Amino acid sequence: MKGERGNGGVVFYACFEDLTKEVAWTVHIREVVNNWVAMGRTVTLFCPSIFPFKYPPRSKVVYVPTVNVRIVGEYLYLLLLPFYIIFFGIKEKPKALYCREMSLMIFLFLASKIIRIPMLIEINGFLMEDLKIIGTSTIKLAIFNLLQRINFKLARALVFVSQELAEKYNETQKLRKEKTFVVPDGVDIDIFSPGDRVASIENLIEIGVSELNPKRRYVTFVGAFYPHSLATIIVKASKYVVKKCGDVDFLMIGGGHDFSDCRKIADKNRLTDRVTFLGVRPHSEIPNFIRASSILIYITADPKKWRNSMKTLEYMSSGGAVITNIKAIFHVPLTHGENFFYVDDATPEKLADAIIDLMENEKLREKIGRGARKLILENFSWRKTAESLLEIIDGL
Repeated sequence: MKGERGNGGVVFYACFEDLTKEVAWTVHIREVVNNWVAMGRTVTLFCPSIFPFKYPPRSKVVYVPTVNVRIVGEYLYLLLLPFYIIFFGIKEKPKALYCREMSLMIFLFLASKIIRIPMLIEINGFLMEDLKIIGTSTIKLAIFNLLQRINFKLARALVFVSQELAEKYNETQKLRKEKTFVVPDGVDIDIFSPGDRVASIENLIEIGVSELNPKRRYVTFVGAFYPHSLATIIVKASKYVVKKCGDVDFLMIGGGHDFSDCRKIADKNRLTDRVTFLGVRPHSEIPNFIRASSILIYITADPKKWRNSMKTLEYMSSGGAVITNIKAIFHVPLTHGENFFYVDDATPEKLADAIIDLMENEKLREKIGRGARKLILENFSWRKTAESLLEIIDGL
């Protein structure tokens, strides 16, 4: 079977993420590892001791000691991790060291050389741009840029989650084509599956989400409140929608840089009873929030750069009617009116018009939902992601 060559081979996986949170990166790591195990591989996962899994994967997990002090904790972890890689590497004889991108990886590279295995790095975002958004100083940006260039040079393979991400880095770093791979994220098609809207709302109410009402219809955003996600535009659009649609409310789920600005916009426009800010919710609740929604929103400031989103995959896998200003996801083209609803200009007025049009057409929402689910089943799953990663590892 594809992706199962060399069954029984050991793979080392290393990361530095807060795994106590049920968010995108936690799901990504656990799903890839669980699928590798299901394909017959032995996986040893190395994680920071300060951020243990709430729901661990079906593999051995080695918690490397560190301290819960900003920056210091990460670098202590990255200094100790190579010794653990060498110790377990001598005993387990892995085929490869697969790492999510971290800042100081030269010592991991040296550890991989000592036990004679290739090191692969997974890249999930534009690190420099993320650092600029949070206001990192020019000196720190230069240091992180230098470290990233060194890491990319040392790795045997670079695995990007999208073609756009690979092309972006290639513009500045001139990546070697033979060591550059693209493997899209996946989605759990069983957890994120279609379901009854009212039943999902009632399930959320039962676990304490008292803000919801089965008699209301919801427009929902789930994600990070960063400038590129245009969460402020969604809140601004809500004031037009609620005037037209008396039974429609907005759910804003997540947190981040623009969260306080969104709250201020809602307060200023007297929308606090129609726009509910639920903060960051446990990942286990997100499927019900998506199924509880009549419309789901994913818009971005740059549709080419930010068109690949795990959240969009989850929306579509759940059979949701998605409004977005992107025309493809991971190079799979989308069709307006078939598997999504396209808004060409992400202004509050244009977004509001799209929401109102779609909210007034239940048959179209259902058609889009069926088409979205079909597209996901044909193109995306964590199994496909895990198989593609193993093909790269086996090829090295």
